[in-house]
Amino acid sequence: MLIDREQSLIYLMRVNLLKRMESSINSFELTLARFLENVQEIINRIDLHEEAEIEELSIEEIEIDDDDFAPYLIGSKIKVLLQDVDRVRWKQELEEDETLLVKLLREAREIDASRDEKLRQLKNLIVAKCRNPINAGNKKVLIFTAFADTAHYLYENIAAWAQDGLGIHSALVTGTGISITDLTLNDFRMDLTGYLENYVDKLEQMYLGALAVVRPDDLLNDEIKPGVFFCLRSENTKTKIDSTYALAPYYLVYVADTGEVLLNFSQVKKILDLCKKLALGHSHPDMEAVKRFNTITREVTDMSHYQNLLAKAVAAITGKAEEKGVESLFHRGGTALSKESFQGMDDFEVVSYLITAGAGIEG
Repeated sequence: MLIDREQSLIYLMRVNLLKRMESSINSFELTLARFLENVQEIINRIDLHEEAEIEELSIEEIEIDDDDFAPYLIGSKIKVLLQDVDRVRWKQELEEDETLLVKLLREAREIDASRDEKLRQLKNLIVAKCRNPINAGNKKVLIFTAFADTAHYLYENIAAWAQDGLGIHSALVTGTGISITDLTLNDFRMDLTGYLENYVDKLEQMYLGALAVVRPDDLLNDEIKPGVFFCLRSENTKTKIDSTYALAPYYLVYVADTGEVLLNFSQVKKILDLCKKLALGHSHPDMEAVKRFNTITREVTDMSHYQNLLAKAVAAITGKAEEKGVESLFHRGGTALSKESFQGMDDFEVVSYLITAGAGIEG
């Protein structure tokens, strides 16, 4: 299980690095530089540790937040004593990483803006749009990117060029509105396609309202709060929603055990990212979590806590606070929600929900 999780994390890091390279050579270079800095810092700390005369310590007996112990610890979220690590082997592997990162970084730095083919092609597209606008006189161009540093790189290399050569002004906007990454779900579609190749029969036989219970490990404590990820389906074909929403008639909402809506359906990519992290390395049910869940809900006969959270999810989707009829959403065959109560969203069904450790599990 540990090996599977490590391999999954390696895969995620690889995908992230490739996404940075796909975004821009500048983003790729910055990421490589950060990786290299982290690797060199760890190598240096291992060297300093070897040179010092240090008495044996126990991770259970020290205050990991005490700055006095910082030289003897490694890790960000999970702290490990350097003395407990196979430092010889780890250093060898880090030095191999360092060599590869230095090589990649040198090659990346050879490609400046003047040699950036992707940037050149983007400029050609802008020129073509300005000289042959679809609507007469409309020279407006919107460029979206998932990474802020790519946005800055493009602005630095396009703004003055566009002003001088095309007579158009440029502006840079970052960190506002719905992230464009919320609309790019190709990675998840690819994952689903791969899953369908092997498990299409299992999915077709899955009953509506299926649930799973998980306990996030220490790696996810900062990202995952106790609560529920709901997947709902609107049964009303007249439901009106923003045309940019990619998953209609399905809606994902993440609600905390406290009733706070942590992520609404418009933040679908973030929700899917968290669900994917929760599932990494887990191919079988967490029976201890299921056992505790059954105890708290009296073998699923008392679902009042989750019915209340579901009410919050529905209210978040519809913009209404009314809760009438929500209880029936846990049962097949429709709902008592009215058109007047939910602005046309008069019929939802629970497709599935994922419960994370908290009031429903900890008992």
